[in-house]
Amino acid sequence: MFDLANFTVSDMVVCSSELRRVTADSATTEDAARAIVQHLRTTFRDPDTGRPQLVLTRLFQTMPWRNLTPDLEQRALRRQPDLVPHPDLRCLTLLATTGDHPDWRDRTRSRQHQVVAFPSAQAVRRAPMISAMLTQLGVTAEEIVAGPLSGDTEWDRHDITHIPDALAGSAVPDKEFIRSHGIKSVIGYAGKLPDGELFTVLMFTRVYIPARIAELFRTVAVSTRLALLPLNTAPLFAGGPGRHTPVKHLAAARVDALEQLLAAHEGTSAQAALVAADARDRVRSQQEQLAYKQRRLDQETRIVETLYRVGQKLTRELNLERLVQAATDAATSVIAAEHGIFRYVDYDTGGVADTRYAVTSPDPTLIDRLPRPRPALAARTRPQTTVVPPSTVRRGDLTEDPGAAGLLPYRVSVAGEPPVRSLLTIPVTTATGEDLGAFSFCHTRADVFTERDEQLALGIAAQAATAIENARLFRSVRDTAVELQRSLLPQVPPDLDELDIAFRYLPGAKGQQVGGDWFDVIPLSAGRIALVVGDVMGRGLRAAAVMGQLRAAVRAYAVMDLPPAQVMRHLNRLVTGLGGEDQIITCVYAVYDPGDATVHWSNAGHLPPALIGADGKVELLEDDLGVPLGLDGTTFEDAMVGFDAGDQLLMYTDGLVESHDASLTDRLQELTEHIDGTTGGTCTVADVADLLAKTMLTGQEPDDVALLLVRARHNVERTAGLDLPPTPRSAREARDFVRATLARWDLADHSDAACSVVTELVSNAAEHARTPMELRLRHHPGRLIVEVVDHDGRLPKEIASPGHDERHRGLCIVAGLSTDWGVRPTDTGKIVWAEIRER
Repeated sequence: MFDLANFTVSDMVVCSSELRRVTADSATTEDAARAIVQHLRTTFRDPDTGRPQLVLTRLFQTMPWRNLTPDLEQRALRRQPDLVPHPDLRCLTLLATTGDHPDWRDRTRSRQHQVVAFPSAQAVRRAPMISAMLTQLGVTAEEIVAGPLSGDTEWDRHDITHIPDALAGSAVPDKEFIRSHGIKSVIGYAGKLPDGELFTVLMFTRVYIPARIAELFRTVAVSTRLALLPLNTAPLFAGGPGRHTPVKHLAAARVDALEQLLAAHEGTSAQAALVAADARDRVRSQQEQLAYKQRRLDQETRIVETLYRVGQKLTRELNLERLVQAATDAATSVIAAEHGIFRYVDYDTGGVADTRYAVTSPDPTLIDRLPRPRPALAARTRPQTTVVPPSTVRRGDLTEDPGAAGLLPYRVSVAGEPPVRSLLTIPVTTATGEDLGAFSFCHTRADVFTERDEQLALGIAAQAATAIENARLFRSVRDTAVELQRSLLPQVPPDLDELDIAFRYLPGAKGQQVGGDWFDVIPLSAGRIALVVGDVMGRGLRAAAVMGQLRAAVRAYAVMDLPPAQVMRHLNRLVTGLGGEDQIITCVYAVYDPGDATVHWSNAGHLPPALIGADGKVELLEDDLGVPLGLDGTTFEDAMVGFDAGDQLLMYTDGLVESHDASLTDRLQELTEHIDGTTGGTCTVADVADLLAKTMLTGQEPDDVALLLVRARHNVERTAGLDLPPTPRSAREARDFVRATLARWDLADHSDAACSVVTELVSNAAEHARTPMELRLRHHPGRLIVEVVDHDGRLPKEIASPGHDERHRGLCIVAGLSTDWGVRPTDTGKIVWAEIRER
C-alpha cells in the first residue's frame, strides 16, 4: 500500500514491479486490464483511513470496428446515430474500470464510455482528455483515424498527462462530476502495443498530485505496457478469437519496452542523484543558519505557547478582579519577577473612577504600601489616565541609574531588605488607545529582565487589555440585564394576612441575557389572592419584552375578578395577536380564596404546581395541564383543590426540574422527594425556597429559574351565611341577619352601614337576578366583607341618574358606604361584594 500524496522513487520501483506480475494468469486482454486497474486502486490508499485514493480508474484500448463484440457495435450505434461503420473504423474501447461507485466496477454499465468511434480527426479532438494525451505522446488525431501504428514504427514515447487541478482548465469538461466526487487531480498515461494499437490509463484522484509525483508514473506507464505485451495474441474478450501478431513485432516491442523501463529508471536515478547532491550542498552551507534559526524558533515557540496558554485563561475569565489578578500572576511567573504589580483604573456604573491594584509578591504587606488615590467622578468620555508611562521601561540596575528615581512609583522594599534593582514596566493599552493601567515587575538582582521577558510581558499586556475590555463589556451588559430583570419582577413579597409568601428568581449560567421567566402575587377583592408563574421560552430582549407585556396583562385581567380559565382565554388572545408563531409561552394562574379555603387554577401547558399538605403529603396538580398560549381557538378549564391552613403551593418554571442527565419524570419525582424533606419543623417558606434551590440546582443551569411558594396561614376570618329567596322580604331578613351577626361579633357600630349595603345588594339581586341567593358575611381583622351570590350571569353596573330619578341609586349608595365594591363572575352566575373598613 502506498500513499499517493507522498509517492517516492522506491515506492515507484515496487509498484511497477508488482504491476508487471498481476497479469500473469490473465487469459484475455480484458482480464489483464481488469487486474491492472484493480491493482492500482488497491495499491494507493490513505495511510490513516485505508480509503482508496483513486476515485475512478479506467483502461482503454484502440481497435478497429471488426474487433468489436456485437453488443459494443450496438452501443456505438446508439451513442452515435449518424455513424457509418466499416471494418477499419477506429474505436476507443473501455476494457476495464473500477472506482467508488458500484456502476464504475463493471465496464458494461458505462453508458457513455464503453466504446467511442472516431470516424474523423475532428471526432478525436472533441474528446479533450484523449486528445491532450495523444498530443503529449506525439500521436496526431489523423494518425488515430488512419489506423494502427506500424509494427516497424519506432515509437519510444511514454509521456504522461497530468492535470494537477481537475476543476481548472477545460481538459475535464464535466465540472459537476469533479465537484460531487471530490476529485482533485487527474493522471493519465498511454503506450503502444505490438499490433500498433494504443492503450491508455486514466486515474481520477481524491488527493492533489504535484508534478514531482506525476513524473514517477512514467515508469508505471512502461510497466503497464510490459504487463500487456504477452496478451497481444490473446482474445480481447472472453470467448473471442485470438489475434495474430508477428513474433518479430512481439520481440521488438518487449525489447523496446525494456529499454524504456531501463531509461526511465536511469533518468529517475540520475535526477535523484542530482537532487541529493544539491541537497547535500545546501545542508552543508546552511547548517549554522539552521541551528541559529532553530534556536530562535524554539524561543519563539515557547513565547507563543506561553502567550497562548495565558491568553486562553484570560479570555475565559469575565470577572474583572479575577482577570487582572490572573494576568499579574501569569506575567510575574513567566518572566520570573520577584514582585509584580498591576495598577489599573476601574469605573463603576455611575462613572466614578477608582485606582486599584493586583499584586503578586511573596510579601503579603506590599499591597498595603501602595498609594490609594481618592475616587473621582469621570467625565462623560473617559480621559486618558496618567498611571501609564509613555513607553516600555526596562532598567538593569536602578541603584546605578541617576535618572531612575521616578521610574518606580511604589515603595516595594522596606528598611533592612535589599533594594529593587531590576525594573520592567509595561503599559496596558487598548486597540483604541485607552490607557488601562501598567504592569511593574521588580527584582532585587540586577540585569534580570531580558528582551524575551519584555516581549512576553508585552504579549500578556495586549491580551490583558482585550480581556479587560471584554470583562467590562460583559459586566455592563450583565448589569443592564439584571436591572431590566429586576424592573420587570416583584422585588419583595406583599405583606398579606392570608399567606406566607416567598419567591426566588435565579438567572441561568448565561446571566448576561435576560430571560422570559416571571411570577407575580396579586391581591384581589374579598381577601382573595392571585398567584401566577409563566415562562416565555428563549432569552434576550424579545423574551423579556414579551414577558413584561404578559405580566402587565395578567395583572389587568386579574383585577377584573375573572375566573382563572377566563384570564387564560384573554391572555391567549393577547399572545395570538402578538405574532411570533415560533414563540412558546406557558403559564399557570391560580386564585386562593381564604373564605372557602380553596385554590382555583388554570394551566396553559406549564409544569404542574405542587401542593404540599400540612401533613407532608405532596401532590402534583396535573389535571388539565392544557396547551401553551398562542394557539387560536384553544379552550382552558378551571380546576379546584382544597387549601387549608398549613398547606403550601409551589409554582415554578422548567429551569428548576429540567436536566440533561435525567428525564423530566425523574426530576419531578426528585422534586417531590425534596419537598417532602422540608415539611414539619419550623421552616419558613423562605427557608423551604432556599432549600429547594440548593438541592435541585447546581448553579450551572443554562436556563433561568423562577419559583413561587405560598403557605396558608391559620384562618382568623369569621364567616356567616344566609340563603335567601328572590322576594321583596329577603331584604328585611338580610338586615335582621346582619344585625344579629355583627352584634355577636362585637361589631354593632358597623350595623347601620352594613345593613344599608346589604339592603341594596339583596334588593338588586331579588329584582334583577330573580334567582335564589346567598348572603355571606366575612370579617377579617380591620374589615368586613359583604357578598351576595346569585345565579344570573348579567353583571350590574353603576349608572349616573338624574337628580329627580328615584331609581338606579342602589349601587351609588353601596359605593358611598363601602371602602370598595365590585362584582366577579362565577361558573353559575356572579358575586357582588362590598368591603367596609373598621373605623
